[in-house]
Amino acid sequence: MNVRGITALAVTLSAGLLPACGSAPSQDGGDPSLESAHMSRHSVEASELEAALVDGDLERAKLPAAWLSGHEGMNGLGPETDVFVTQMREAAGGLFASTSLESAAVEMGRMGMACGACHLATGTELTFEWEDYAPSSMELQPHMARHAWAVDRLWEGLSGPSDEAWKMGARVLSGDPLDREHTTAEAGRRYRAEAWDQLVHSLAAEAEDAGPAEKGEFYSQVLSACNACHALVRGQS
Repeated sequence: MNVRGITALAVTLSAGLLPACGSAPSQDGGDPSLESAHMSRHSVEASELEAALVDGDLERAKLPAAWLSGHEGMNGLGPETDVFVTQMREAAGGLFASTSLESAAVEMGRMGMACGACHLATGTELTFEWEDYAPSSMELQPHMARHAWAVDRLWEGLSGPSDEAWKMGARVLSGDPLDREHTTAEAGRRYRAEAWDQLVHSLAAEAEDAGPAEKGEFYSQVLSACNACHALVRGQS
């Protein structure tokens, strides 16, 4: 199965597992349904952004990054959230302006941290629901489906914030890495693809017990390792 096929699968998983986002009561008596719709749009754009970065498609990431950095804000959140909204916009803008996948992954981690901090400041409770993850396998398709599931949980854990989602994602992603014989990388690239996959799993094993301030960096490093491996498989690195 090629990486484009894997990515299509990852996008399908992400779209089917978007979190149900609850909102704290608006401080100015705003319409809760509008607030919920606004935050759901955030979730959709962030999911598309994540899928693009995992795939290593920086250009595809530009559109959701542009929306997140420049869309009309939501009234009623209160002045204490201004700093987090600004941080989220700045990170999305930095991602839009990124010229490398590595710097884009760093900005995605910053954005997730800002989202999580804003949710905490407003008392917003997010409820996450997901299907069971794919079983551990050395076959490429289920292995990548497992990765996609786990990276989605890491994002929910970071932006929720949700310790349960974060730990679940890290635990699933820290399983046995894919050996080189099961990658689709060309000969001469398989050792590097195997090394990137091993790095993803090693980072996940460390990330399970990461403190709140460390999660953004772990998430960024996982994204970078994912897209570096995918670039190898496509013969772009």
